[in-house]
Amino acid sequence: MNAATSDKMTSSDPLPEGWRLASTRVLIVASALVAAFLSFGIGEATHRWFRPELILQSVIGSAKAMLPTLETDYAATTRNAAVAFAALGACLAGALGVAGGCSRKSVRGALAGGVGGLLLGGLLGAGISLAVIPSLLRARYLYSEYEMIIGFVIHGVPWAVIGGASGAAFSLGRGDGRSLGHSVLAGVFGALIGSIAFDILGGLFFASAEIENPISETRLTRFLARLMVGIGTALGLMFSLSPRGPKPIAGEPPIAAS
Repeated sequence: MNAATSDKMTSSDPLPEGWRLASTRVLIVASALVAAFLSFGIGEATHRWFRPELILQSVIGSAKAMLPTLETDYAATTRNAAVAFAALGACLAGALGVAGGCSRKSVRGALAGGVGGLLLGGLLGAGISLAVIPSLLRARYLYSEYEMIIGFVIHGVPWAVIGGASGAAFSLGRGDGRSLGHSVLAGVFGALIGSIAFDILGGLFFASAEIENPISETRLTRFLARLMVGIGTALGLMFSLSPRGPKPIAGEPPIAAS
């Protein structure tokens, strides 16, 4: 098949605009769900991978014992969160990057969006966790009366960054650089909505799960966290889509010919 024929097949789509938009939205939601399950599986396999370092401390009178300190506990919590959020970022951004390429039937776009999202989401998910979570944990200890607010920030900041990375990966997969900023903002906003939903649901129905921690204490709430971030980001991207969609790239091999 020559380049002219390939371009014709990519640019000529018998589906109406409404159907193309609907199929793209289905791709986004399906990709977010897959990412939620994948990141949950990785998160459970690496749950509490890092243990707090034990330090010799006085306990009662002259007795001493090897126990974690606040600092070693915060260090382990931060590293575990970095692993979990790196997995979430890599899965969500990678899946939505692939969805962006599939939405225009582009093998090259799906590969670029998937690989780019995997790297960007993973690096940013880990990096933002290591950068902000230690300070937020200390702030929560010092200002315990604001525990729930700080708990929301502990979730909201990393998840918003992951949502933005996912939006960027989706735009990369679609090959639509003009919508990059719009997609990033949509991903950030959607992830923040997901974070709010998680904290509200967790506070109402899972009070004993310690959802104010970066990683909560029950499997159900840990899965709910991934699901809320994924669905929130997906909704943000869905409602940000332009009805016209991205322009096809000439000479690019389509995923499926019809």
